[in-house]
Amino acid sequence: MTKPHFFLLFFILIHFGQAQESPVHIDAKIDWEHQTNLISVRSVLNIIPSYFVRNDSIYLYDWNHSYVSKKSPLAESFKRQFDRRFHLANDSDRGYTKIDNINIDGIEVPYERISFDVLALKLPADFRNTKSLSIQINYRLQPANSKFTGYGLKDSEYLTLKNQLILPIPKEDEQLTAHHYWQRGNQRTGIVDYTLRFDPNHQLFIISDLLSENNHTLTGRLASSPLIYISHKPLTDVYTSNGVSLLITKDWSKQFADLPTSLDKTTAFLQSYLAGFGLRPILLSYLDYADRPLVGIDDIPSMISPYPKGFTDELKLIKTLARKYLQLHFDANPEWEQFFTDGFAQYLMEQYVKTSYPDLKLTGKYAHWWPIHNYQLGKLPFNDHFVWLAKYIENRNLDQPLLSNSRELLNYNWQIAHPIRAAQLFSLSIGDGDPKKIRALIRSYQISQFLKPGASAFDLNWYLPNSSQNPIVDRRLLSTRNKNDFTIETSQHKSGIDFLKIKQTSSYSLPVKVVQMQGDSILRSKWVDNTAKQPWVSFPTEPKARYVVNPDLKSPEFNINNNVYNPRSSLFRKPLKVLPLTDLPDPSVSNLFITPQGIYNLYDGIALGLRFSNQAVLNKPFEFQFSPLYSSREKSVIGSFEVYGNQWLADRNRTRITYGVFGASQHFNINSLYSTLTPLISVRRQHPDLNRRISERFTLRYRLVSRSYDREIIQPLELNNPDYAVLNLRHEKSKQSLFDFKSHLIDFQVSNHFIKTSFSAEYRKLFENNTQLSFRLFAGTFLKNNTSDDFFSFGLNGPNDYLYDYDLIGRSESSGFSSQQLIRAEGALISTATDPLADRSLIALNSAINIYRFIELYTELAVQKDKGVAPLYSYGSGIRLNLVTDFLEVYLPVHNQSGFETFDSDYFNRVRVVLALRFETLSRLFTRSLF
Repeated sequence: MTKPHFFLLFFILIHFGQAQESPVHIDAKIDWEHQTNLISVRSVLNIIPSYFVRNDSIYLYDWNHSYVSKKSPLAESFKRQFDRRFHLANDSDRGYTKIDNINIDGIEVPYERISFDVLALKLPADFRNTKSLSIQINYRLQPANSKFTGYGLKDSEYLTLKNQLILPIPKEDEQLTAHHYWQRGNQRTGIVDYTLRFDPNHQLFIISDLLSENNHTLTGRLASSPLIYISHKPLTDVYTSNGVSLLITKDWSKQFADLPTSLDKTTAFLQSYLAGFGLRPILLSYLDYADRPLVGIDDIPSMISPYPKGFTDELKLIKTLARKYLQLHFDANPEWEQFFTDGFAQYLMEQYVKTSYPDLKLTGKYAHWWPIHNYQLGKLPFNDHFVWLAKYIENRNLDQPLLSNSRELLNYNWQIAHPIRAAQLFSLSIGDGDPKKIRALIRSYQISQFLKPGASAFDLNWYLPNSSQNPIVDRRLLSTRNKNDFTIETSQHKSGIDFLKIKQTSSYSLPVKVVQMQGDSILRSKWVDNTAKQPWVSFPTEPKARYVVNPDLKSPEFNINNNVYNPRSSLFRKPLKVLPLTDLPDPSVSNLFITPQGIYNLYDGIALGLRFSNQAVLNKPFEFQFSPLYSSREKSVIGSFEVYGNQWLADRNRTRITYGVFGASQHFNINSLYSTLTPLISVRRQHPDLNRRISERFTLRYRLVSRSYDREIIQPLELNNPDYAVLNLRHEKSKQSLFDFKSHLIDFQVSNHFIKTSFSAEYRKLFENNTQLSFRLFAGTFLKNNTSDDFFSFGLNGPNDYLYDYDLIGRSESSGFSSQQLIRAEGALISTATDPLADRSLIALNSAINIYRFIELYTELAVQKDKGVAPLYSYGSGIRLNLVTDFLEVYLPVHNQSGFETFDSDYFNRVRVVLALRFETLSRLFTRSLF
């Protein structure tokens, strides 16, 4: 043992000697019955009642039983991720717990299951004032299939246990807080002493976070439930690095290119930051890593990876080892203080990059390639990209306070943004002082909290900035969506010195960096303290110099578009930078992006051109884009433009206001062009509980439409109103869910010739027996209609798209594939009606029920009313192939009001297809599980 390890062990042993005994000790005999795959557990819980008894009751975790139902917190967590696996699984793949009996000192006591994963045990009067209790629980576990969470039974080959044992729920601040199984961290068990015994007659390999006294007995004291592998063959490889013994599961170790070398680098680094690291063997598995993977970086194929050999592997080990160490040894609240565990692990990973790869860019070895080196993204230091990942969700107005209950977090915040934001505050708090002193402070805190009951992230006595009198991390800062904004408010020039006044708009002051720049070069930089509300900072005057506050976003900030100040030019505050393609926002320059653009429709063919815009990866308060395109078929210029402003409100509904002007021009037939101009204002709001995925939008727009047409193609009588304007007010509300989807749209339109209103609603429900029903209702009527044709009428088979809202491949086609595109708006009937347009009113109902997986039976009914004509009825039914709901659906008609369909050579021309064409629509398919 090295000398530093000896002294560290000495201090830890002193700490243990002074500490009180563990509040709970579990002594359990565990037997895996291979034929039934049941696990029999006979456990004795020796507890100190003062830590657990509330209102004469003790409450127990039984997370294994959360697998039993589609309504448990565990099942709800799958629904939030748009994951159907758990809901569609066979009952035999789910788990449950069967309690045989619960005794206290040999006396059987009743219990109640108050939740799927929580038991309540009423204490008899004789045991309510004792200083210790011995509770005997005999129960059987039916482990779930490991395909759901990674824990449970893997094809009868091995068992992975984590949080399945029944343990008492400790009090927190004299209150009972049960942490349910949401796949969001561990149980809050407090400090537990474990003695787990397995049947020595079974030839099993047992590996765990606990110490193995022999192959069948595990012991140890931990702050969270241990991970246990039980198998018929060895599942781990043993590695020793810098005196640290590691057991790494084979399924994960084979994913590393050179694991011994990566371990040598990472363990040496972690030993300098983590007290007691390596004093006991460490078990690592892919499950430990998958709980917090390296998003994006680990997905790059090794053949094209821009990073040095072993770099990604080292980061995976740093992050996973640090989180594992913190979880096992510190009793932090897993629901409210997860930012500490994840944030500190993220901080250590960034510190490792800073010390081992100080010059590494995000683009790695490609950073010097042309034209990558001209981009902000190409010049970005590797560590700085984490800040942009956190800013991305802020830019969508979906950020959540760090001090949030973990089950309330969006997956993006839970997995990505919160660890990064917490690490950013760690970095600000710790600063760039003496590394040895910083590491000593961190280890001192760890020793004081090592396996201490009720440890809290707010006990961090080293959580102070080096250059400030005020702590940066404070409950006020952590519990709000703090929208910081740094600006240089004013300046003075005296005796060759520029004096700048720094303004910060927020509820909590933070330190910030200010730099003096000339061109792309940084001449000088200074940190401004957070003790003064509007401090002054000075720099020697330099010709053509400008000043940028928070240039590398080291301090959390929402709006970076006002961070530049040029004291010698009010007109050109920022230099203009022209780039092809888009880039990250750069607060020091004004960007103009010139991007290749292309669209396709039947009449323009492939239209190619350029897009001129200031739209970077993140939205800005003011944005514009102009996209002139050349139509390959019409040999003319078409395109679009938009100029608009964005305003984000930090209210409970996360309101975003957009206002501006949009325009577009495309061909709707041969040699026939439409152009639109639309001023609008839109207000979008979210439900305060973001996991409910409820959003609504109010839109007021005035659409002006102008059309020119070829009289040889389109008869004048067919185009009575080539130019028109419509005032449109809309209210949309939706709840996004695979299991309980709801949406509605209220639409009101006013024109010189008509006034119309409509309502549409859609509902989809997946029941527990895996039956899925869907309904869609549309009802619309004209309040006034002075038109002489059906151009503005309601459409039975889809919208009569006179506002040009939808991406249609062929707008004017009545045959061919383009005419088979189905837009689910207005009637949306598959059956062809005699009169497909209604100039008075229309009611349509569409429904479907699944037969097998994605194969569904659909039915439809419509009632239309035309002026001076009796109501007409249309109906039909058929098969719907619901391949990807809302993105790719195929409708095969079977029957309608004319009778059964004839399956002749023309049948496939009557098939209808829902096909998502917009990139924004397709992107929702891949991001809906994150936010």
